[in-house]
Amino acid sequence: MRVQGNLAPKTISVRLDARRSQLFGRVVDPFFNPLVGVAVVEQRWNGTGWRKVSLTHTKPDGTYRVAAAAGRLRTVVVSGATSLASAEVRR
Repeated sequence: MRVQGNLAPKTISVRLDARRSQLFGRVVDPFFNPLVGVAVVEQRWNGTGWRKVSLTHTKPDGTYRVAAAAGRLRTVVVSGATSLASAEVRR
């Protein structure tokens, strides 16, 4: 039996590449397989809540890269009915 498509996300990592002013990371399922083509939303804390800054999608190896806004940032992956937030980074 083969499963086609993505399972629910288990982990989303985030790091700041200060030289390039970009956030990057990887999204994997519970078996550490990459999630392919899932939406990753960059969010910034505005003092009262998290607000969407930009949107990207994961590559075939589960990685993503997006321009980093200023302030407290995190990324959120949305796959089906499941969403998962990363840790925060500051730029």
